[in-house]
Amino acid sequence: MKGIARVLEAILASLIILGSLSYFLVAKVHESKWGYAILENELQDVLIALTKTGELIDFIRKNDITGLHLELNALLPKTVMYRLEVIGLPKPVIRIGCNCSESELLKLRKMLHLERERIIEFNGRNLSFGFQLVDLSRPSEDIDLIVFFGYRNLSRYSWELESFLREDKGIVMIANLSDEDLNDAYLTGLFGLGYKAGDPSSDNYFANTSNVSTISYHISRLFADMPVRINTSLNTQGYFYLRASLHNITTGQDENGSYVVHDLDPTKYREGDVFLANDETGRSWRIRVYEIDADPSDGITYADIGIVDRNYTFLFPSVSGENHVAASELTVVKTTNDFASVQVREGVGSYGKGRAVWIKIYDPNSTDLNQLLRSMMIYAAGERFVMEHYPTKLPTRYVSTSMILSDAYFDFPFVVKLIGWFVY
Repeated sequence: MKGIARVLEAILASLIILGSLSYFLVAKVHESKWGYAILENELQDVLIALTKTGELIDFIRKNDITGLHLELNALLPKTVMYRLEVIGLPKPVIRIGCNCSESELLKLRKMLHLERERIIEFNGRNLSFGFQLVDLSRPSEDIDLIVFFGYRNLSRYSWELESFLREDKGIVMIANLSDEDLNDAYLTGLFGLGYKAGDPSSDNYFANTSNVSTISYHISRLFADMPVRINTSLNTQGYFYLRASLHNITTGQDENGSYVVHDLDPTKYREGDVFLANDETGRSWRIRVYEIDADPSDGITYADIGIVDRNYTFLFPSVSGENHVAASELTVVKTTNDFASVQVREGVGSYGKGRAVWIKIYDPNSTDLNQLLRSMMIYAAGERFVMEHYPTKLPTRYVSTSMILSDAYFDFPFVVKLIGWFVY
């Protein structure tokens, strides 16, 4: 009997111990591999459905994050978290940090034709711009792009810049470089600059408009779709440049709506029309009219226009003894005697991310070069973004599905990537 009692006591003690341990042990549910396989199929079905209805394109074009999330919440299980990335389109919000003075910041905004407005309508999308002054020793995490004028000794900020570029961001240097500047190994390495003897010519063109794998090709596409805003608030007239040739453009209204006329041409051009104008050499270039505001009631009238020729020839000032930069595979715009005027090095961070852009100094009134600068800026800021109100951190385990999209609003295909994971 004693033996049986001891056995019962041992069993009872074991049950008590196990019961007390359960207080300290938290149950953990593991989603099976099969569950993630099903989730991946669900993500793919959602992308296909939103693409077929045209909703996904609209959400992206309008940057309608709220509408997108409402739709995804309705289509995906409640136990699933998600994020949608867009790859290959300019960011809807571009935050520029200028390492410069207040007057230089105003100059930059003038060059970008964003003195009053902070929005560019590009390929049917509104791209919003923000500006702030930044210190290179403490670049803000909230910016996409660092811009500065003139040469800088950047080696002293190498760690800060490396960390910044690692986040897939960009640096833009607007500067004329002396031979002494080009002896700076860190600077030339960062921007991919090589020396060449001689003097650069003033005539320039896109280095490559036929090879789709080159950055020059990509920037030339952005340029050909990029408008600049010509303010016509003063007597309904404004001005634009084709190389060294100054042209006037006038906004007006008639019974058919808003129109523009240019120079001595009496033809009324409407939104979407293309007209011809000559540079100082007599060569004609095509100018598209994107938008017209001819209503003077608010005191502001303007015309959004842009050069659409990718074979356009730029006129950069030639400064004796400066900018002896050899054209290379990194060159976006080069002179007729093979010097670089705009250079881009891509993948400069330690993780193969980030972009470093160098462009020569030019007259801020040169609207054609401003159109080029605008194109460079939206590229340098990065063409990958997440459609979310607040940043989300990816868990260690998730699944994703991607799809290539194209539409009449976008001149080139891009990728959407839908990522999903379980909340437990």
